[in-house]
Amino acid sequence: MTATEARIVEAFEGLSPAHQRIARVVLDDRVAAALCSADALGRRADTNAATIVRFAQALGYRGWAELRETLRGEVPNLVTALERLDAPAARIGAGPGVDAAVVAQDVHNVQETARLNPPEALQAATDALTSARRVLVVGLGIEAPLAEILAVALGRAGLDSRRLGDPGLSATTLELAATAPGDAVVGIAVWRYIADTSRLFDAAVAAGATGIAVTDNRVAPVTRQAHTVLLASDGAPLLSQSMTGMLSLLNVLASRVVAAGAEDARRRLERLDGLFGELGVIDG
Repeated sequence: MTATEARIVEAFEGLSPAHQRIARVVLDDRVAAALCSADALGRRADTNAATIVRFAQALGYRGWAELRETLRGEVPNLVTALERLDAPAARIGAGPGVDAAVVAQDVHNVQETARLNPPEALQAATDALTSARRVLVVGLGIEAPLAEILAVALGRAGLDSRRLGDPGLSATTLELAATAPGDAVVGIAVWRYIADTSRLFDAAVAAGATGIAVTDNRVAPVTRQAHTVLLASDGAPLLSQSMTGMLSLLNVLASRVVAAGAEDARRRLERLDGLFGELGVIDG
């Protein structure tokens, strides 16, 4: 975490709702924020330039220009590279222009995701998963496929892992009722955050599970009760977000679990492959 990010996180709870919204946008992608005028950042945060200036002043800066220069100073080389690649939708056009912009942003997302997660945070998450009696993975809406991918990957690695579904389902209630100390819960949340994801995650933590939040913003609602927070960059040139950074992070997490129990995981994967063949699951 950079000094500016730490400053924003420390001040976050005392900020007004409008300023908290701006803080989330800045923390979500500080490089993109460093390229924005007050007007442009205001559009990203559903507010106006004057509120952006007041946000910077609330953090102790003279205005947005000073805060933006501070952000730029923390990532000078990356900002220069992105400025060369960055273009508004009107200039990107169609075809190859879109392709290059999307790939460049996804490369940045993966690199930024690696930067955001120190080894000690990844190790804490790995330890919580590998020592858990069982693992619950929470993610609804656009997060549901991500949760399913992680739950399956952890299951193939040998963990007792399952995805929690909609809170209205009786199966979800039964899973929560069985949650106890010694379990772990992973909450996957991307903007715009679905309230039920946080509710299910918080309920599992309240029941004694160790909480691992995997999200795109260190002040996302799912982080409030988490024991460990892992972050993914999800910027996109045209869409609201890209899942490339998040998928890379989930792949790292599952791979760490496999590496922690390499021999057991290898035997389990061999057994699964054998069962797939015996049952005719695989076509070709």
